[in-house]
Amino acid sequence: MTLEYDIEDAPYWYYREGSDEMCSFTYKEGGLESVEIAKENANTLMNKRIKTLTTKVAYENFSKINNPKEKLLVESFKNDPELNVFVDSYLVYEKVKHEDDAAITFVKACIDKERIMAYESKRLKSLQKTIMLHRSDEALDELDKEFQGENN
Repeated sequence: MTLEYDIEDAPYWYYREGSDEMCSFTYKEGGLESVEIAKENANTLMNKRIKTLTTKVAYENFSKINNPKEKLLVESFKNDPELNVFVDSYLVYEKVKHEDDAAITFVKACIDKERIMAYESKRLKSLQKTIMLHRSDEALDELDKEFQGENN
């Protein structure tokens, strides 16, 4: 479902997101200096949108985990230290419009959804592998303890 917003005095493209992209929209009142500020705000908003997506992915895939060490691994997944680099690398400022008369700048900045999904899938697979290795290590430790207990 695509939502459309009609915001008075905003450009026609404001808050219109294509089905194949994830976008952030911002505006900033002011002179020409507002252009860079609005772009920075769009970048920040995109980071927040992807963090929200990551939290949902973690919940959908790992909400039933009870092991404290595994929970920590999931928490570290949600706090992606590489997210800023990803957003900086792939965020495209598709529309930037500054209106001198109204002293306002509007920004539409997007990342292709396939790129985001590939990024999240790669991270998810890595986390799944890490959790599997952790479980394997714990199982081996249990076997070692049982084996040592039988030998004593």
